[in-house]
Amino acid sequence: MNQVTLYSKPDCHLCDLAYQLLANLDLNVTVIDIQSRPTLMAKYALTIPVVVFSNAVALNWPFDAEAIQSLLDPL
Repeated sequence: MNQVTLYSKPDCHLCDLAYQLLANLDLNVTVIDIQSRPTLMAKYALTIPVVVFSNAVALNWPFDAEAIQSLLDPL
């Protein structure tokens, strides 16, 4: 199973949509709350949700299943 990291924050409906999309693709998702870390809040505040793949490629919202799958294929 592929591992991805989702940068998000509570009460973010786009983050919820992104998580569901990743879960539907049967990915192992680690969710990181950017509000708990000031450096991440500064980096991702305006771009969340952001998914980062094991090869360090990051994908900012909006993304769909096709975009995610295209980045997973080379992994």
